Amino acid sequence: MAGNFIYGKHRTEMEMRLIRLLRTISAEDDFVHGVLIDLVTEEDQRTVADFIEYGQDVTYEGVILMALELGTRQRGKQNQT
Repeated sequence: MAGNFIYGKHRTEMEMRLIRLLRTISAEDDFVHGVLIDLVTEEDQRTVADFIEYGQDVTYEGVILMALELGTRQRGKQNQT
């Protein structure tokens, strides 16, 4: 099911870059889906992609936590408007 979400729609270049980088950490569709669903803006997607590509000590858990934090911030901004 998550595979359909990942590949079943037109993706931006940034989303495709992020998906490729996420796959270097885990091939699990649920992992990729979980990260993508939290990253609403291209800026957030770029933040996570850059972290994976250039960061040190990048872990599965660290990426998930970063995506959750960014997603929570975006939802907070939306609730304020």
